[in-house]
Amino acid sequence: MTKYPDDFTKAFIERTKANLDFVQKALDVLSCEGWEIPQPTTNDKPGSDNLQEFVRHMRNGIAHGRLKFHSNGNKEVSGATVKDRPERDKPYNWEVKFTIEQLEDFTKRMTDYFLGLP
Repeated sequence: MTKYPDDFTKAFIERTKANLDFVQKALDVLSCEGWEIPQPTTNDKPGSDNLQEFVRHMRNGIAHGRLKFHSNGNKEVSGATVKDRPERDKPYNWEVKFTIEQLEDFTKRMTDYFLGLP
């Protein structure tokens, strides 16, 4: 069994707690902090308004190829839609549409947050 230094264990626990606190924040709190987070246009669980659920649906949709980019008249990417569903043969139960600005903002803030952890 590998023995880790005590400071590694403490730092790992602190990062884990910070990550948990972060993903459990309500989306409206993050919006008040300036995050550009669109509301899902389809959501079979309207009360699931925390970042953990939002990111879970985003991950599922992207991992299973349910990401569609939109373009403007100049053939530039103008936004994206991500969809999720519980199983392959079930209807979609979650969908969110990002403008390109919202997607850039969300991605930047999320990466800045995680890169800023000790």
